[in-house]
Amino acid sequence: MLALVGVLTHTIPTIPTTSITLKEGATCQDGLFTPSNPANSVWNATSNGVYRIMSCPPGYVLIRDENEASLDRCVPCAPDTYSVEEAVFGEKLWDRSVENYNKYCHACPRSRARCTGANDVRPLAGLLRTLSSLSRYLLAPPP
Repeated sequence: MLALVGVLTHTIPTIPTTSITLKEGATCQDGLFTPSNPANSVWNATSNGVYRIMSCPPGYVLIRDENEASLDRCVPCAPDTYSVEEAVFGEKLWDRSVENYNKYCHACPRSRARCTGANDVRPLAGLLRTLSSLSRYLLAPPP
């Protein structure tokens, strides 16, 4: 038997055709754990077979409480906020509680950009920047 943790804990028999979708974050099909929300999040199996989230792509905040594996997930920055950095457990852009996630997302500088949430930051017309310089530009004080 294999225990997988997303937002819910599931125990499934080892049947080759078994397929389940975890409530948030991943699916398990034919014994393979696959991140799905977002697809490029990174999860690692613990020694007892429980999958724990390790990183989330830019635009997300990693939520992980060591005492409650079933709450692991990536939460996207809300509209009018953004993040262009990867969230990494124990290092940056992570929290134990979803109630605090938005404090890790930057406020959208509406005079310079349009932000629809996650890492979707679009400079306003005439303010085109490369992605690598976009975050520094948006965080700089207005001229």
